[in-house]
Amino acid sequence: MFANTNLVIELGILIFIFLGGQFIVAEVIGGLLLIAISSIIIKLTYPRKWIEAAREKVEKEKDISIIEDDCLPVHFNRICRVVDG
Repeated sequence: MFANTNLVIELGILIFIFLGGQFIVAEVIGGLLLIAISSIIIKLTYPRKWIEAAREKVEKEKDISIIEDDCLPVHFNRICRVVDG
């Protein structure tokens, strides 16, 4: 997560250095427009059944993700135990 943010910041600095401030403003406005348009399109085209199924899955995973040893979720510990022996 941090690498993506740092990359965006670094690219913004380079754009500012080489192209100027107006390009930074255009990047920010364009990015916000892209997010807004994408969210509208997704809300209009994404089936409601899929949204409800995703919400139910997240609720089930909240119950499963009880923390065990080494501060890892249960399902990850099970994978580690299988790999470790």
